[in-house]
Amino acid sequence: MDKNNPVEKFTNFFTELLEDKNPLEHIGKNIIPSMNLYETENKYVIEVCAPGISKEELKVKISASAIIISYFTKKIEDDSEKKFYSKREFIYKDFEKKSSIPENILKEQIVANFENGILTITLPKDLTKEEKEEEIEIL
Repeated sequence: MDKNNPVEKFTNFFTELLEDKNPLEHIGKNIIPSMNLYETENKYVIEVCAPGISKEELKVKISASAIIISYFTKKIEDDSEKKFYSKREFIYKDFEKKSSIPENILKEQIVANFENGILTITLPKDLTKEEKEEEIEIL
């Protein structure tokens, strides 16, 4: 694996976001929302489905090598009225997803928008950075 290869970093970036090694691990704990991930000539885009969550409750952080998308529930059940659900499928649980990001992004130009329950994060590419290849001497 070549850690400097941007194509490989991008593939790893998406694989980490999509991969869920133990889906049952999240039952009763964290809920990982559905995501769309795609790339265009000029940018990478992450779309996160977050219905019922407000913009203020979502957090997007960027570090030197990773992006972190999170939501920490603030919803408190109204106890003033006893409710007996016939069916209850709405679940509001904390989630946090951290993944490595490609080196060829312009971090200062990352934009996050939230509209109609969809968080869209746009990571513009730095088109001036070229793929670096170095030959490794075989001993």
